[in-house]
Amino acid sequence: MNPRVIKTLVVDDDQNMRQLVGTILRHQFPEIGIIESCDGMRAMRELLANKIDIILCDLYMPGMNGLELLEVVRSSEHERIRLARFLMITSASDKKMVESARGLKVDDYILKPFNGVELCERLGSILRKIDPNN
Repeated sequence: MNPRVIKTLVVDDDQNMRQLVGTILRHQFPEIGIIESCDGMRAMRELLANKIDIILCDLYMPGMNGLELLEVVRSSEHERIRLARFLMITSASDKKMVESARGLKVDDYILKPFNGVELCERLGSILRKIDPNN
């Protein structure tokens, strides 16, 4: 029997950042399937079309930013979307933004620039919440 694939949506308007995050995750977590999106509106389409377990999202993007996406996710009428784990990845260290993300029940928050070890530790913690055997 094949292990369950953890579907992960990486949302960032910077293609290089999406590729970096995807490369780190594929190397460290073979059970993760990566879907990429370049903005919040496209991310919503992916969330509606796929069962996404984890969202890794940049804060500052054109159109729908990361906080707006988090708010839409947490208020979704679809339980599978509302319960997705959400890791905000951003260069913003503004305390007001952090408070806003926490108020919207972000699962974790990581500042750019980050290193692969830090990203994997944060994601590992989220994965253990999804699957305690992980």
